[in-house]
Amino acid sequence: MGASDEDLYKEAHQQFSQLSKQEQPFFSLVFSSSNHTPFEYPEGKITPYNQPAATVENAVKYADYALGQFVERAKQSDYWESTIFIAVADHDSRASGSLSVPVGHFKIPAIIFGGGIEARQDSRLASQIDLPPTLLSLAGISSQNPMIGNDLTKDVPVDKQRALMQRGKNFGWMKADNGVVVIQPGQGISTYAYDPQADSLTPTPLSEADIKRAHANAMWGSLAFKKDITRRCRIISLRGLSRSKLSLCGIFGYKNPSVLCEKKYWDSLRMCWCLQARLSGKPNCRHSTF
Repeated sequence: MGASDEDLYKEAHQQFSQLSKQEQPFFSLVFSSSNHTPFEYPEGKITPYNQPAATVENAVKYADYALGQFVERAKQSDYWESTIFIAVADHDSRASGSLSVPVGHFKIPAIIFGGGIEARQDSRLASQIDLPPTLLSLAGISSQNPMIGNDLTKDVPVDKQRALMQRGKNFGWMKADNGVVVIQPGQGISTYAYDPQADSLTPTPLSEADIKRAHANAMWGSLAFKKDITRRCRIISLRGLSRSKLSLCGIFGYKNPSVLCEKKYWDSLRMCWCLQARLSGKPNCRHSTF
């Protein structure tokens, strides 16, 4: 059994405490590993929801417990008021089903919180690629970067709202009216209308503009990676901050932290993390400054 979520969060807390004393901003990722196969977690931490112990429900309950312990510890820390936290998944417990892209399994919560974050609920259609620009904005950071996400602190026109999903090599793109474009290698492009109540896709014609936009979204990550566009990015300013450097602190459930910058992993967020790692010049380092 590898490191538990509690171990990862304890390490995060310790490093946050140390980094906050340096009075310079930093980004960090904690990858919760307990709620993944084989669903192992420390005994005696929770009252099991069901039996046997190694079930999805019990693992999620433990993951929730571990995150709660971290938040309570963070609230008592010096870094709470000056830190922006986000808890987000990539899909629900199983991205499975008969659909080429199981749209319903990608409807997930994203919670942004911290001492300086005001409570609000956002019902707009969004994707994980919208989170990095939003967090940069909340942190008061101006930048030039290749990320194509929307800044959710601003108004986003309905026609600009979309969701991006990936299951294996299949890519799905959905707009606010539930029109869906699915791109499958070797099988071309298909268009559908998604029914959220039935969680079904019905073949439906969509405009050529929608198809081109979906195709562009699907290709952008690979194109930017191949063209090395990330090297052209730079931080312009850090409003209200005393230093012009960003520290990247990574605490991962993987043995190799550089897995976040490998093309086949974390497609929806890789531009953000690869941007930071490539600028650091040390993508294999757990702590780096650029």
